[in-house]
Amino acid sequence: MYFGTSPGSLTKIADSIASASFDTTDLAEGSTCYWQIIARDDAGIETGSPIWSFTTLGPPPDLVIRQIEWDPMDNLAAGQEMTFTATVENIGSGPVVDAFQVDFNIDGAGIGAKMVLPVIPAGGNARVAYTWTARAGDFSIEVVADSTGTVAEPFEENNTLSAGLPNIVDPTAPQLVGTIPNHDASLNALSRIEFTLFDQFGSVDDAAVIASLTVTDGSSQLVGFTVSEVNDHFTMTPDSLPLIDDTYLVSLAAIDLAGNTQSYSFSFTVDKQDPAKPVITGGTVTSGVVQVRPVQNSSNNTAMTLTGTREDNTSVWINHQLKVISGSNNWSVDMTLTQGNNSLEIRTEDAAGNRSPSVWVDIQVDSIAPEIAAVVPANNSALTTSIHKIK
Repeated sequence: MYFGTSPGSLTKIADSIASASFDTTDLAEGSTCYWQIIARDDAGIETGSPIWSFTTLGPPPDLVIRQIEWDPMDNLAAGQEMTFTATVENIGSGPVVDAFQVDFNIDGAGIGAKMVLPVIPAGGNARVAYTWTARAGDFSIEVVADSTGTVAEPFEENNTLSAGLPNIVDPTAPQLVGTIPNHDASLNALSRIEFTLFDQFGSVDDAAVIASLTVTDGSSQLVGFTVSEVNDHFTMTPDSLPLIDDTYLVSLAAIDLAGNTQSYSFSFTVDKQDPAKPVITGGTVTSGVVQVRPVQNSSNNTAMTLTGTREDNTSVWINHQLKVISGSNNWSVDMTLTQGNNSLEIRTEDAAGNRSPSVWVDIQVDSIAPEIAAVVPANNSALTTSIHKIK
């Protein structure tokens, strides 16, 4: 067994120990001791242990927070990572031998804690760090050593230190996070316009935002409105409803109480006009080119391709199902028909949801060849007369 007060200068204090324990006495109070075991078998093969340590009890320690530092030190902005480093010092006569907790508080509210595990000898110190995501405003940082009262100290009143932080600025303007209607939307009715702002680090200046609001029509003429706000959600009601068919532009400045500003705009179109009904131009069946009702088309095949034209920026629906997405060109749809009569209702729909009048196409499908149900005389029958009828 090797023993000492420094891990680099251990002295052998016992040899050929037969038991698994060894007693040592006369240890100094409040000192850290290091020890190591060399195990040897009867063949002389040895294994050395790690160097272990322990600290003896002594006079009471006394913890203080000597100083608090932070990085970065200045030009602080909300959202950046700040690292607080506290120097915890033992000014008592004996060592700290128990693990203890160090709390970090901002304006009295906890932001986190760290455990201090190593022994702190009398006169020694430990540096403890914690990282915080900065918020905008003026704050103070407070660090408390041994917040849970684990270490027995003669004075508990000196375990806390506070410091004022430099002003932390709000670096960003509010964000536009949602609008009703959506940007570039088309709709056939509108009773109000809505949008929502979000300020990550500060507060929206609602009055300044309201003062910045404008709505203009396609001729750049101002549209009157009233506005209300709840929790940074703004609702604008036009003075004259319904709005006439036109394209409208909403403009605003997203402003916070720190003066950060970001301009936004979104537009929408009011369209109450139904599109023109589609025109059927093709699709060849047994009876010829497909014609609309009242013509009865006929086909000997269940597969066909229906073609047509449409008004610009419309989609094509057949029997209430979307078949061709919105566009401005000719369209075609591959159809699978059923035996018997097929009635196809075809219409178009624009982005505002306005629907055209429907056109109808009727196609009678018969793609099954006839079958011979019976024959007279029966196949392979024997006839008794030379005169007979064949059916």
